[in-house]
Amino acid sequence: MKSVSCFELYPSILGAERVNELLLELFPKMHTSFNEEGGLDIYITRQEYVFVLNELSKLNNYSLTMPQYVEDINVTLTSMPIECAIVERYSVLYDLMFEAEYKKKEVDNDMKVSDMDTGAKYADMLIGSRFSPKYDVSNECVNYLLEKTED
Repeated sequence: MKSVSCFELYPSILGAERVNELLLELFPKMHTSFNEEGGLDIYITRQEYVFVLNELSKLNNYSLTMPQYVEDINVTLTSMPIECAIVERYSVLYDLMFEAEYKKKEVDNDMKVSDMDTGAKYADMLIGSRFSPKYDVSNECVNYLLEKTED
């Protein structure tokens, strides 16, 4: 058994399965599990939690700039941005993440958790691909930089 960083979340609005699905769409390498009480355990450190909040806040801020009703803007329905539907899916996660409670949890030794908890230099378990500006850089460049920093 090992002790790891964990954020425990009991989402009442969407349900744990739906929240888990949405989180993994945004952060495909994040490690999560369902607990016996019907909640979601998110295996990330405090630093990674802040990263998640920052990424979700980008969506939340973007959603605040969008019109609430189609009548508020002079466009047809077919020209409404597809982003409206996408942002609506994730903006509720931003509010939910503030309800997550930080704790240390005992897990099996083979349980995959945060990369930071396992002693690695980079939080590879968490990296999202949609909203972080670092992904404007090509994969070859990122790999090159990672190689150079390891040397």
